[in-house]
Amino acid sequence: MMLNEDEDLDGFADPEAALSLAIRKGLTLTERTIRTGIQHSQLRARDLTTSLELSPNIISSRIQEIRSLTFGSGTDRADHYSTTSSSANIPVFVLPTREHYLSSFSPQGRKRLLMKDFGAINPALYQSVDGDDSLMFPEDHTGRLWFQLAYERESEKLLVTLVKAKNLPSRADKSPCDPFARICLLPDERRTLQTKVKRKTGNPRFDECFVFSVSSKCIMERVLKFSVFDIDRRKKHNLIGQAAYPLVDFDVNSDKHPTVFLDLDKEISEIPSSAGRGELLISMCYNMDLQRLTINVVEGKNFRTGEKSAPIDSFVQISLKHQSRLVKRKKTQTVRANCNPQFNESFQFKLPPKLCDAVSVLFVAEVKDAPKSHRSLGRILLGGFMFARGKELEHWQAMMQTEKEHVQQWHTLSQI
Repeated sequence: MMLNEDEDLDGFADPEAALSLAIRKGLTLTERTIRTGIQHSQLRARDLTTSLELSPNIISSRIQEIRSLTFGSGTDRADHYSTTSSSANIPVFVLPTREHYLSSFSPQGRKRLLMKDFGAINPALYQSVDGDDSLMFPEDHTGRLWFQLAYERESEKLLVTLVKAKNLPSRADKSPCDPFARICLLPDERRTLQTKVKRKTGNPRFDECFVFSVSSKCIMERVLKFSVFDIDRRKKHNLIGQAAYPLVDFDVNSDKHPTVFLDLDKEISEIPSSAGRGELLISMCYNMDLQRLTINVVEGKNFRTGEKSAPIDSFVQISLKHQSRLVKRKKTQTVRANCNPQFNESFQFKLPPKLCDAVSVLFVAEVKDAPKSHRSLGRILLGGFMFARGKELEHWQAMMQTEKEHVQQWHTLSQI
């Protein structure tokens, strides 16, 4: 039963009849609203169906355009672009690339834009300084160092930048080490430079530059030596590892400063004779009771002047110094015409125990050019921590620890 919306409920005297009429009228309005909503839904469904039917064609067209722009040549892309657009009769929307944008300018304009393109990412700025960060370290690896080299010819200075170290071993209690590094230019270990200490890390970043004065004539004969230490809780320096880099492998004429990495060894078994001047076998013994230092100059090896390989006449001069003051000087006999001279001579010096840490012994190999003239081939300095470093210091300390026993060791002659 349909009701007229204009019907008035006042015409019903009976309240129940009036209430019944009001309910029927409300139901009629609800039914009309639902019917209208259904009609709108049907219209939207038809629109959606039409859109879905067109979508495959639109998507296919867009895919073809993108493929053409990405993989085709410039001419093919333009032809395919126009053909696809006209055939589909659909407005084209493709995100412009950097190349599309620059193609609208003249060659001069493109050059200016490229020079001002500060927002573009330069891959060279993000290249890894390591070059092998992704590599796995082998078992029982002692650590690895990265450094850069540069040489200034005008000032004759070698610049060594120690970049970082990686994979340094932890301590026995599994706690991280407190590492630092020392650098010297062999064969002269007296001038040793040191980095700052890095706390609680097995991968320290140093980024410190060190300068060594070395002439261009002899730089190729020198060797860089790196030593990495850990400072423990008792402030004791414990050696982690060492590495050596012969500068003969370094191109001093190059403007590039490549990064070099070296694996650390617990001990360097052999360092090449950097100066090429030769080596000297020395034996030492200290007797505290007799207050006597005994030095044996045993033999030399590869004594050469560098100008010619012919045999030479040579001798060794030994000087005992207290701090910088000369105490006593002695020398061996001259060995004639031999690049590997056999000296086998022994020398004794009076040395009180209280002065052992304040004295040094200087060995100078001399070459005779004429009956009354000679020149120095190279030198070796043995002594305590105040005077010597490296093998020379170790030799002296071993002699003091093994009293009344001779300690023998080869040493490389260094430049005077």
